[in-house]
Amino acid sequence: PPPGAPSEAGDPADPPGAYRTPEIPWYVWAGLACVGLAMPIGGLAAVRRQRRRAATRAHEVRTT
Repeated sequence: PPPGAPSEAGDPADPPGAYRTPEIPWYVWAGLACVGLAMPIGGLAAVRRQRRRAATRAHEVRTT
């Protein structure tokens, strides 16, 4: 095909000398997904643990 014409796959052809971004491997995406899910889950667990400690401390203060 002439320069700038779409390729057979339907994707536009890269002009000569154009920078192509490297494809990111699947395991990088999987790692990003795990971190993205672990952050809020870990944050919720920390908040629950902190509330439980505060409630226990408040209970100990009231009972003594």
